Amino acid sequence: MNFVKTSLDNKNKIKRKLSLTLFWGGFLIGLLLAATAIWADLEAALFDPSISAQERLDSLRCPLIMTSGEVRQVSAAFTNDRDKPTNISVRAHFTAGAVTLIQANNSEELLQPGETRRLSWPVSMKNVVFDRLILVRISNLRSPSAPSRQGACGILVLNWPSLRGWFITTAALTAALLGMGSGAFLWLRAHQPLDASERKTAVLLAAMAGFLMFGLAAGALGWWLPGTGLLILLFILMIANLEQLVM
Repeated sequence: MNFVKTSLDNKNKIKRKLSLTLFWGGFLIGLLLAATAIWADLEAALFDPSISAQERLDSLRCPLIMTSGEVRQVSAAFTNDRDKPTNISVRAHFTAGAVTLIQANNSEELLQPGETRRLSWPVSMKNVVFDRLILVRISNLRSPSAPSRQGACGILVLNWPSLRGWFITTAALTAALLGMGSGAFLWLRAHQPLDASERKTAVLLAAMAGFLMFGLAAGALGWWLPGTGLLILLFILMIANLEQLVM
């Protein structure tokens, strides 16, 4: 009986160590991905600050990560809400090898009533600053029927020319979700039935995973301010509950 009990205890210890390894591995990958996105967008918010607008350009789309061997596309959609054809003035500004140098692409787009048109611009290594970032600011001027809007984003550039940015982003996000999900599942299985302390730890792990998901979403949407707040909250939770999290 003692041998069986010892064997079960050893299996549970292995499960607990494996569960924490998987959870923390996935969590740290996700945290790095979220921090990367939020940092890049924070840098973009400081780029070309002379441009002001009345509203946020929510249709701006930028890749999160690209590599040195790629040319990727930045895009934004513009809509004519008037009942007659309207010219929309669009300004696209990109870094051009230095944060003080700007590559400008300004255009006039004639949109028919109710028409939405998505414009795109290529970005590549020639737009990189700080050896690893591309900063973008897209805006449209105010018209009689619509307010001025602008959006900014940052793109992390990795010097891995044999890979593609979409693959790196997808692989990191998948590893984060699988690591946290499988780690949490194994941890719950290894600690059944849960006592009061273990229930508290389970709630804490779930909260950390949930806040991280919100942080990833904020980074993807360019909401660097709430994203920064979530990252600070996550670090506070980790530090304040470090002993409990490694049980």
